[in-house]
Amino acid sequence: MIYQTIGKNIKQLRQERGMTQSELADRLFVSPQMVSRYENNSAAPDVAMLAKISSIFQVSLDVLCGLDNTSKDRCINYLIEKYADKTYDSFAVLNEKYENFLREASDVLYDDRVMKIQLLLLINLHDNIENNKHHREINEKIFECTSRILDISRDDELRSFANYRMALYYWETPFDSADYQKNLTLSKDYLRKVLLCTYFPEYLPSIGTDIHSNEYIDAQINHIEFFAGRLHNAIKQLRRSNSVPELDIKYEELFSCLTAMLNKHNT
Repeated sequence: MIYQTIGKNIKQLRQERGMTQSELADRLFVSPQMVSRYENNSAAPDVAMLAKISSIFQVSLDVLCGLDNTSKDRCINYLIEKYADKTYDSFAVLNEKYENFLREASDVLYDDRVMKIQLLLLINLHDNIENNKHHREINEKIFECTSRILDISRDDELRSFANYRMALYYWETPFDSADYQKNLTLSKDYLRKVLLCTYFPEYLPSIGTDIHSNEYIDAQINHIEFFAGRLHNAIKQLRRSNSVPELDIKYEELFSCLTAMLNKHNT
């Protein structure tokens, strides 16, 4: 693991300084192919070579080996800069981007900032699915990512976002699925958690993000408004089908609750 970190850091430090592999190789008195092997983790520099590399980049061995927080922050900032912006490529291109992210983020995948990037990348993939197979695969990856966030994160805003995605995950269960009723209940349970976090923050501990801030509340309101729109479409679909009137009542009850809360906020 440490050699994988060293390889990433050599590549990142080299790129930050606008240096090519050939230029670094000349200063280390090795071939460009050897530098490439260092960066790809197919070869590990010995102690003397590590000292040379740290001297060229003017960083400590701890930084080069990823043993300090500065190195971790540098890695995360690099991931944010490279992967945080949404792109509108094909599913195949986006999926390759996601796999590259997983490889580059393997050492910091449990950091809140990195988990948020991962979830955003998966949502981007979800928005560009091309068939049912993709839909199942990406939904399961979203489930795994959001479950990890809810297990280990203490960032209120990130947890609320994860709860919202969980609500959508269970809401997307097909009507003809044997698990439809159960998953509908789970979807509403996760939605209630988002509502609590948005409208009743006193029920949650104030750790990290200020959940009373206008920016936080506005972000959550946008989430709820989007979900309310999706829910409204589901109600209309149920009314048209007229096949499960008891579900129509349950949807109407939840939608009325959402509408009342949104109206209360807007007034």
